[in-house]
This record gives sequence, C-alpha cells and structure tokens, in this order.
Amino acid sequence: MRGDNRIEIGGVARAHGIRGEIVIVTHDPDSATLGSVSSIYIDGIERKVAAARDTQRGWLVVLEGVTTRTEAESFRGKSVEVDRSDLELADDDVILDDLVGCEVRLPDGSPWGTIYAVDAGAHQDLLVIHDGELERLLPLVDEFVTDIDVDAGIVTVDPPADLPASKMSAKEQAIAEKHRRAAQRGVSNHEEGEATAELDADANDAELDDDADAADADAADADDADADAADADDADADDADADAADADAADADDDRKDRP
Repeated sequence: MRGDNRIEIGGVARAHGIRGEIVIVTHDPDSATLGSVSSIYIDGIERKVAAARDTQRGWLVVLEGVTTRTEAESFRGKSVEVDRSDLELADDDVILDDLVGCEVRLPDGSPWGTIYAVDAGAHQDLLVIHDGELERLLPLVDEFVTDIDVDAGIVTVDPPADLPASKMSAKEQAIAEKHRRAAQRGVSNHEEGEATAELDADANDAELDDDADAADADAADADDADADAADADDADADDADADAADADAADADDDRKDRP
C-alpha cells in the first residue's frame, strides 16, 4: 500500500531440516532482496536474519534465535516484509503494493474503480479492481495498463471490451470499503490487521441484512404462491358450480320432454 514503510515480498512456505531453517518464496522469483537484508518482518514482527541463500525452490533463511524445526514450523504461511529502504529499485520500477488504493481511470479520464489488491501470479499479475458492487480482474500488462502515476495515486487502463465482472455480496463490499478507506488514510497492512474485528462486525451486519432481505423475498414469494393457489381453488370451485348448474338445467329439460 502506498506510504507503507514495510513492503511484503513473499511468504514462509515451510520449515527446512531440523535446525530451524525456513523456506521463503518471494512474489518476484528474481528478487535478491533476502540476500542483502539484516532483518525481515514475519507476520509484522521483526526477525534478525543470520543467514540466507537462494535455491531453486525458494530462499533458505536462518533466523537468529530459531534453532528447532518446531519453532520454524510456527512461521508457515506467514507473510514476509522488509523495510522499503532495503529495496533496490530502478527509476522506472513500481512496487506492486503501491498500486493498492490507487484510483483507476479509463483513457478518457472517466473513473473505473479502485485497486483493491494485486494478485501476484507465476506468469501474470492481476489487478483486483473494485467499482461499486463490481469486481474485475485485469492483467497487469502494458497492453491494458497504459500509465501508472503512483505519486498522484492514479492508474490509467484500457481494458478489453469483453473483460468479465462479478457482483460482490454486501459482506464483500463492506470489507472492500474498509480497505479503501485504510488505503486513503495510508494505514499500513499491519495496522489494518488490528482492525479485523471491526471489519468482521460490519461485514457480518451486511451479511445479516442480505439474509433478512432474502428471507423477506422468500416470504413474499410464498405469500404470492399461496394467493395463486387460493385463486386457482376458487376458479375450480366456480367451474364445478357451473357444471352442476348445467347438469341441473339439462335434467329439468329432460323432465319437461318426458311429460305428456
């Protein structure tokens, strides 16, 4: 996220061996950052790096004070961050985290949502763009992302006409709105994590509203169905009465014909 002093570069994949080593897989397979830093942050907590070496399956890292496999296993699945100042960037390099919270605009300047997240893939990164109740996934390639102005917080895109969009639930919209506000305030990922309870409460309220609306709709549908059934029963009864009247009239005519 723009303004964060720490940048997420990957995550802990697993423990390695019996002496407390961990395997860290970076979002950028070519990243050499772990080979030059003296400390990293795992799940927001600073850890001193005693040694690190690159391998085909990730970085093998030794942390000071971690000497057993059991300790190393406790880091599995946790995010890994470094200080922004530790990153060596060229003038035209862009940190993916800095795109989160940026406004998205079309070539004509019209708004097209906000970048909620960046899904880092092995072959292609995706911008997760939220626009009201819609979510779109746009490949982060030059063809579709025509300009990035991190300082202004604006990303210009020229998306394909057939790019699909999915509708988010009220719960997802509530969470997305909290993230958007946090991005505007410049709240860090770690600080935002401390607000999880508030996010969940708002999201659950929104979900309950959805459930209530759905229940009301089901009840209304059921009432309509009952009314239709009652109307059908009345119609059947009217038809039966009419048939009986016709039969009585036919019997009366027969009686008159039989009289001398």
